[in-house]
Amino acid sequence: MPKLITNSGKTLPRIKQTGKTFERIDPKKLADALGAEVVSKSAVKAHGPVSLFALRQYLLENLQSSGGRPGLEDHARRQKIPLTDEIWLALTGLASILRADGISISPGQMASALIRQSLAQLHALPIHTPRRKAA
Repeated sequence: MPKLITNSGKTLPRIKQTGKTFERIDPKKLADALGAEVVSKSAVKAHGPVSLFALRQYLLENLQSSGGRPGLEDHARRQKIPLTDEIWLALTGLASILRADGISISPGQMASALIRQSLAQLHALPIHTPRRKAA
């Protein structure tokens, strides 16, 4: 059985910064000095972990189990949509990331959720308001 190690040493003193604080640099002045230029405005959109977290929250709030694999609420149609192998692999990868978090989701359900999110961002659908589940 492993032995618990207890740190009984003295705590080190807190480090205090006593130097002079530098002035803030205007980002535009820095960009001009470096010769930077705007390449694309699309890089400003959120497509990173925050977006994946928002998708995860949407799925957690809308997946309902009826005995088998949990399904998304209010999904009455099953459509066949042609996808390339590359897109299917990406959907499978995203689904596996969420499955590692304990969310049972198929690549098809992932595609459905991503389509809904994209349409909401284009204002083609009303913005999804999460339903509170009864505790």
